[in-house]
Amino acid sequence: MFQRCRESACKLIETLSFKQILKRKSPAELSLMLEQGQIPFPANMRENDEAKILAKTIFRSAIKTALVTKYSWHDQLQGFMDHTMNKPSG
Repeated sequence: MFQRCRESACKLIETLSFKQILKRKSPAELSLMLEQGQIPFPANMRENDEAKILAKTIFRSAIKTALVTKYSWHDQLQGFMDHTMNKPSG
């Protein structure tokens, strides 16, 4: 996730348990979690303020990335999804 990060918080952010929080969430869901202070931090992060601050930065970055992707490549993404969903299975 990080190109260069020497902080111990980076290792906590890179865990699967944190990544699962972000998976399949819309920008609106991520924004709501961030705004309401309702990020379900994994147990290994709950007592680490540095990790929580970094996690909030990651949330903001994920929101921006999702929105830029959605509005910049909407037609291409929709075409890909349509093609993928209409493939015969098996």
